[in-house]
Amino acid sequence: MHLLPLATLLLVTLAEATNVTDSYKGYRLPETQVPHAYAVDLHLSESVFRGNETAFSGSVMITFQVTESTSEIKLHSAVSISDVNILSSTNENISVMNFTTNATTEILTIRLDNTTLNVSTDYALTIKYVGQLDTSNMMGLYRSQYEDGTGTQYLVTTQFQPTNARRAFPCFDEPRYKATFVLSITHPTELQAVSNTPFNSDLAFNDSYRTTVFTKTPTMSTYLLAFTVSGFTCTSGQKIDTNVTHQVCSRPDTESDRALAADFGTKIMNTYGELFDYKYQDMNIGKIHQVALPDFDAGAMENWGMVTYKESALLYNTNHSSNAMKQRVISIVAHEFAHMWFGNLVTLDWWDHTFLNEGFARYFQYFVLTKIPELAGFDMDKQFVVEQQQTAFVADASKSSQSLTSTSATPSEISLKFGTISYNKGASVIRMLENVMGSENFIKSLQEYLKQNAYASSVPEKLWNVLANSTPSENLPSNVSFIEVVTNWSEKAGFPLVKVSTNGSDVILTQKRFAYSESEDTQWYIPISYTLSGDEEKFTNSSAHIWLRPNTTYTLSNISENNEWIILNNRASAYYRVNYDTSLWKAIRLVLQNNLTVIDRINRAQIVDDSLNLARAGEILYSEAFQTLSYLRNETCYYPWYSAIEGFNYLMLRFGEDSVLGKKVRSMVLDLMQSVKTMSLMNVNESEHINTLKLQKVLTVACKLGDESCVQEAKELFMKSKNGSASIDKNVRSIVYCNALRYSDDIDSDWEYLWSELRNTSQVNEISNLIISLGCTKSTKYLRYYLEQSVNASSGIRKQNLPDLWASVYGSSTEGVDVAFDFLSENHVQIYAYFSKASTLLSAVVERFTSESQLQKLQSFINLLSSNSSMRLTAEGALANANRNFKWVSDKREDLERHFGISPSAASGFKVTVFAMLSALIIPMMILN
Repeated sequence: MHLLPLATLLLVTLAEATNVTDSYKGYRLPETQVPHAYAVDLHLSESVFRGNETAFSGSVMITFQVTESTSEIKLHSAVSISDVNILSSTNENISVMNFTTNATTEILTIRLDNTTLNVSTDYALTIKYVGQLDTSNMMGLYRSQYEDGTGTQYLVTTQFQPTNARRAFPCFDEPRYKATFVLSITHPTELQAVSNTPFNSDLAFNDSYRTTVFTKTPTMSTYLLAFTVSGFTCTSGQKIDTNVTHQVCSRPDTESDRALAADFGTKIMNTYGELFDYKYQDMNIGKIHQVALPDFDAGAMENWGMVTYKESALLYNTNHSSNAMKQRVISIVAHEFAHMWFGNLVTLDWWDHTFLNEGFARYFQYFVLTKIPELAGFDMDKQFVVEQQQTAFVADASKSSQSLTSTSATPSEISLKFGTISYNKGASVIRMLENVMGSENFIKSLQEYLKQNAYASSVPEKLWNVLANSTPSENLPSNVSFIEVVTNWSEKAGFPLVKVSTNGSDVILTQKRFAYSESEDTQWYIPISYTLSGDEEKFTNSSAHIWLRPNTTYTLSNISENNEWIILNNRASAYYRVNYDTSLWKAIRLVLQNNLTVIDRINRAQIVDDSLNLARAGEILYSEAFQTLSYLRNETCYYPWYSAIEGFNYLMLRFGEDSVLGKKVRSMVLDLMQSVKTMSLMNVNESEHINTLKLQKVLTVACKLGDESCVQEAKELFMKSKNGSASIDKNVRSIVYCNALRYSDDIDSDWEYLWSELRNTSQVNEISNLIISLGCTKSTKYLRYYLEQSVNASSGIRKQNLPDLWASVYGSSTEGVDVAFDFLSENHVQIYAYFSKASTLLSAVVERFTSESQLQKLQSFINLLSSNSSMRLTAEGALANANRNFKWVSDKREDLERHFGISPSAASGFKVTVFAMLSALIIPMMILN
């Protein structure tokens, strides 16, 4: 029984007694203030762009009304305020008594002196202030830099989402408070300023400074305001619609890498305009810039009229960028441009509903590309299932998974909403709704939703009501409304497992929540499609054949009389997993072994993914899953192998690739790959897009697991590149680099060569290749040196690349795990000071622990940390997670040892010792907490 501390108990009792609850913990602004317009004036000095100063000055005038009389104003601010004035529309000066800022909530309270603000009167609030540019976290208003032929060049840019506009100017920094913005920036004359809208005037007032004034924006949220002051140059693409200019901007020496984004940006935006029946030019934003930033932690950001990107997410070089990178650039542009409608034109009311923005953007980044003829070979609709839905399943099977709609109050809670549930699950549920409604009904209802809510904020109920009006009643369970069905999916965490069993010639369907550990059961309205062996049109109809209702059983009568097999969820069109009884699994295995192409390739990927994850969750044994997956010896299709590799990677992660069981799994995977790994690193057909993705996915694993031909080819190609006799195909370059180091015969020479290449190249995609490859070595000397350079400001490694660099170290070998943990535990103070997200590194490293000695080192590290430090809390959480991982290994070990014919005696001592130790560590922490 969990007992609350006395003070907490008193507070709970008081709240209950007064019937006062605040689920947002004081972080929300009053609903009685309504801003209409901002005029923001910023001044950036020359010394900022020399790297000598981080201060900037500004003033903001906010025009607003109140809906209730009040004697105080509340808004957000994270700047130093010097002066506050309020003027009414009747030119009455409103006397200000004082103003204070809550350092925790960042809410600025302005108290009036014996005065109240009246309803429906316009007020102009003017605030003068000084702020500080961020130079480490790439948030708010921050400074970036790059090198060119003349030295270091500095620029200033923004990242306001979700709660950082307040770091540039005081504002009502919540998405529902939409207003117009007029921005003016005073900056050094030789630099150019770009913002959401076209510039209105560009005035020089002396030789050193000019002021760029931008036209008024449409009504929009504070987090969408953006600007950049830099020495960038731009490349023009074709105009969007009939008259909207489109430019891609970046460092001058990357000009040749802008063409892909310029070309497809226009095509994507025009396609959206037709699809949504709402053209971009009708939004009155006036233009679109895509800007590639040298330092950008967010990846990409949909600022209305000025989308910003990490360089590697926007720039594409035909000589260095792989097909996978080409797809990545195009799909990221598609994601950000989808936000022009879902997020910018119609904006979520609050971050509880982040999926309204991100779910739609993630969905359309795949499906809009299917409507562009030259991208037909990308098969984005099929890639969606393995890249988005199956990854959503993994996150959503956690006991701690949140629902699509869940409360978020603090900035850290809001940041957590920008994750797999809002993006991947949100997109997967949207895809399921499209299949339920029918594509034509779905698109028409979205068109109506956008028009009804343009320039306003939205909540899920507004969307559901519009979708409901376009959903035929015959597409739903009888006597159940669309609202009841959809809220069942949006307001509950997790997802269903449909269990399929036979009773004579009948097939029985039941459901439960799918989870990796015990959790409360949840029930859903599940749209069930299925294919029978006797069906002439197999797997094509993805609409709901029947509905499985909560807490009910559904019987398909006389199914098995004339059919050998049944498979549910045609083309994985709905968001659930499936488990079959023994006889049905046997029938599926038989058809996979004898004629695998009878089953649709996406359903084969579904069967593979479900099998491995059913075993992970303990719904079936791994030995049973392996019986199903034995068909993979004959499988050469990308999608089933994508699912298989993800599932096998988890198994090897938990047991360790170098353990007795890990080696058995490794041998099994290489054996199953015998048909698919016949591809060669030396013979890449770039024109076959999906085949290049398959080659990368399969040979990355084959080389890592020690396939002799793959390793030999990698080493040969590397040596030819190193001695200048041949270049490495861009689609396999990272595989070659990585495995040349992993299996190097001369590690000093090979590692130093690639390190020198990293130091000397400015090509962003080649930098990505090298960053993820240098950590592949098993040399502890070079791994430690690499980590040292990751936190060395003069090494040339950008902070935005630090997570990828560390992942390459701890994710490539057992040696890398140990080196990463030792380096982090020995230098955590310095690392945390350099990189504010260092605690995430610790959790990621500990996730890969597989030995007792590693756990002992973690406990020793915890003992050295102060009891209330954030790093200690993270480390204790990582230890608790390691406990769960080791318990999972213990539960699965016997079945796997039996399957592979391994004697259990060698592992039993480890099992007992580890869990005795873990019990000793965890139980005291539970008591203390």
